[in-house]
Amino acid sequence: MKKMSEKWCVMIDVNSICYHNCTYCCKYTKHLRKDQRWSKSLAELERDLSTVLDYPGKIGLTGGDPLNNPDIEGMCNLVKRMVPKQKVVIFTSSPKIKQYKTLIDETFGEVYINMHDKAQKEVCLHQPLTLAIGDMVPDKATRDFLIDNCWCGNSWSPIIGKDRAFFCDCADGINAVLDMHGGFPIESGWWKRDISEQIEKYCDLCGMCLPYQRQTLKDGNEKFSRHLYDRFVANGNRNMDKVTIVDEVLTREQILSNMQGWKPWHNRQDRAGGEGPAYANR
Repeated sequence: MKKMSEKWCVMIDVNSICYHNCTYCCKYTKHLRKDQRWSKSLAELERDLSTVLDYPGKIGLTGGDPLNNPDIEGMCNLVKRMVPKQKVVIFTSSPKIKQYKTLIDETFGEVYINMHDKAQKEVCLHQPLTLAIGDMVPDKATRDFLIDNCWCGNSWSPIIGKDRAFFCDCADGINAVLDMHGGFPIESGWWKRDISEQIEKYCDLCGMCLPYQRQTLKDGNEKFSRHLYDRFVANGNRNMDKVTIVDEVLTREQILSNMQGWKPWHNRQDRAGGEGPAYANR
């Protein structure tokens, strides 16, 4: 798997609050308890930014949804002061994009918008990451192969969560929803560290690298593998009565078959250009 320093962007969560309750959100928003919801302060964002200013790639603000932070205007002004515009990007699915468009365009070099509207829910395909590979793939050698070649781990980004940093967005999400109290201290050079311990701690609990049939958001039938379901229920997470429990295990032969035509990184079937920013500001 790629080193954190080799990835295209490092992300910073500024909250865990989103308007949507999508199935297979890597932040598990629909399953967060009320006491697991939070918003970052300006001082916390300044701390986070100070540790990634020398990151080789871009810096992104995400969440939750950044526009739901109560001081998004102050955050944008802080970003403008600390980071060159062409180095910083933002991800949002909030209707507040219209309200804050001028400020956003002054602050961010690229703007990624994914509204999860009715048209998207009809066609966009999402990976069932709640089918934990540790449950679904009993053969360790096969699991290790899939994890080492995880499309998300190799193409997405390291991230600073609420108060710790992670090699992967999905690790951040599972750490938060299950109160696992892991992650790197947020300090200079955290993104240069070895990631093997985090891989060991989180990847078996994730299904992002598991070749499996994807679903539209319209489907609404969120699939959970048995052990992961039990952990969410024991942790008191929300909306656990609206899932389908899957006890299936996959052989290496089934996995190789499932890999044919499987392109989990492509989930914007509503866009001719696929993934990428909605627009760029020069």
